[in-house]
Amino acid sequence: MIRIPDTFNSKCLIRGLSLEDSKVRILQKWDGTRIDGETIAHEFMIWLTKQENNLYKSSSPNKPNLIKTNRKRYLGTGKSPHQDKPNSRIEWVERLLQTPLVYQRKYCLWRIIGPYLLNVKHYSEAETAKTMKNWLDLCNNLRKLDFEPKIKIYDIIKGNKGFKPISYTKFKDENRTLWLFLQNHDL
Repeated sequence: MIRIPDTFNSKCLIRGLSLEDSKVRILQKWDGTRIDGETIAHEFMIWLTKQENNLYKSSSPNKPNLIKTNRKRYLGTGKSPHQDKPNSRIEWVERLLQTPLVYQRKYCLWRIIGPYLLNVKHYSEAETAKTMKNWLDLCNNLRKLDFEPKIKIYDIIKGNKGFKPISYTKFKDENRTLWLFLQNHDL
């Protein structure tokens, strides 16, 4: 929230501070550098997705909670519910990893590649980072990246633990432009 200098902070007035103590002052002038708002937006999207998932889980009390059911099924085996298929593959995502893109690279990392490598292929964070970096290097050969790959990769790995990649059907609805592009390239 931005307060206008030489106005009064109403919360301070309500607490009983004097007009002089409630006056908004400039403590530091802006140095002209802009922060990268994408990091904040990415974190907000992660939070929003988690909230949506929590709402979905709690919305229908009569349906069985699949997460708890799967946990019970694997209780005592030392495996997570998704480690029973170590060679899981999603062919269209595998083909995407071989296809450099000029646009929508951040979206692909966030919604498709990151979750796929971490939660379907069960790659370690280091393997995931290396695979994502290799794909971004291919993309960079077509058109220079407009972001710092190491930071983006770190953010995606940090924020995508436990999330599955978007399904092909939802992908078609959510990002029609990229879906059509990939269709034209037989993905």
